[in-house]
Order: sequence, then C-alpha cells, then structure tokens
Amino acid sequence: MNSVLFIDIGSDVRDKTNKIVAGLRARGISVCHPENSKALAPSVALGQQSLGQQFDAVVHFDLGIPHRFTSVLEAYELTGVRVMNRYNIASMLYNRIGLCIFLQQYAIRQPRWYYGYPGGIPADFGQQVVHKSVDGHLVHLVERGRIHSSDELGFYQELIPNHSGITHTVYWIFGHCFTATKSCVFTCPAEERRPKVMIDTTLASEMEVVDQIWRQSQLDFFCVEFVGDHVIDVNPYPNPFCHPEAVGWFVDGISQVL
Repeated sequence: MNSVLFIDIGSDVRDKTNKIVAGLRARGISVCHPENSKALAPSVALGQQSLGQQFDAVVHFDLGIPHRFTSVLEAYELTGVRVMNRYNIASMLYNRIGLCIFLQQYAIRQPRWYYGYPGGIPADFGQQVVHKSVDGHLVHLVERGRIHSSDELGFYQELIPNHSGITHTVYWIFGHCFTATKSCVFTCPAEERRPKVMIDTTLASEMEVVDQIWRQSQLDFFCVEFVGDHVIDVNPYPNPFCHPEAVGWFVDGISQVL
C-alpha cells in the first residue's frame, strides 16, 4: 500500500484538504495526517534502517506559514522521498530574489527589480516603487523620496501601469489550469475593488508563460499572477479552491504520482 505524509497544520483551507485526504484514503492510499505539531513529531523517523521507506510521498499544504516545516520537507527530499511541491524549487521561487533570477534565466517578462539600500533604487523606476517582503507576500506602494535614507535593506520593483485595473492569476494544478481575476490594489479605489472571480478562458499568451514555468520547475501546483504581459508573482503555495474541481484534481494528481 502506498503511504503519504500530508502536512497542512495551520492551513486556512483545512476543510478542503480534509476532503483531499478522504479522497486518497478512499482509493486505498494510507495517509498520515497529523492534527498538530505534537502529532507530527512521532510520525517522522529517518535513519539508516528506514531511509526513505516510511512514506512514499510528502504533501505540504501549509498556506499560513509555508516555511514552518522546512526541516521536515528538506530531510525527506534529501533522502529521496517525493515531496509535493518539490521543496528545493518551491523554496527558491517563494524567495523574491530567487523568483526574479528564475524568471530572468528563462527570459520571462517581469518588472525590473532591485534589492539593497533604498537610496540605490534606480532613478528610472520612477517616484513610486513597489516594496515587497523578500520571503513572503507582503506588498505595498511607497514613495522613493520618503525611504531613500532608510538604513533597512529592501526589495523593490518598478510599478507596472495597469490601465484595466485588474490582475489575472492563472492556477496550474497537476496539469489542470484555470484563471481568476481580481482588482489591482494599486489602481482601484478600495470602494471599487472586486473579489477574486473565475473566468471562462485563459489567455493563450499567459498559458504559454505558465507552461514554460511548469516545464522549467516541474512544480505539481502553483499560480502565476500577471499585470498585462508582466509576471509579478509565482506562488508555489496557492489556494486554488475557488474552483469546484480543485479537490478532485489534487486527489487524482497525488494518486498518479505514487
């Protein structure tokens, strides 16, 4: 019998991931699904006598704190156990600098970026720049003149004009794709913003980029956020459950990998 360690401790979509676990068990797959960190610890045991034999795969779905169980994921991947998503790739893309270098390497269009002392932000980025956390999804718009003398290192990107006022997010879930749109927080007044909604089609140009990212990363699931033809984010820890088929895609995808 195939065996899976399913880590979703602290996730805010546990009602959905519980359905994934139930679907896997219904197919005869043994799933270790710890309720908390205390229950997780006794489930992990690697050594010369059990190297890579305790589980056939590890699924990590902790949307709240993606790096909370880094040591567990890395340990299993180093011993040859299949981690979904692949830890070494997911952790690189979750880091802003790692993501930008990845996109540069494959000539995928993105905003110009800078990491360092705020006084060194290139002048042609303009007076307003996008300030992002290096390891996370905190994003806000800042006036360069107000931060130029700060002694804090930061990650900054040029602001890409968004005349439509919306962003597209394309989700890739074990080969299945769909697109959701939402209001751009930088261009839409708060009272006019629309929540995330699915649309019927995915633009061919965006699908081409998503397919290229998948081919180069081999991630099992991720999403790509677009402003126009620029990629502004790749998230290896997505929440795709606005789509009614997402749970089934995970059950099928995980089952096929085993």
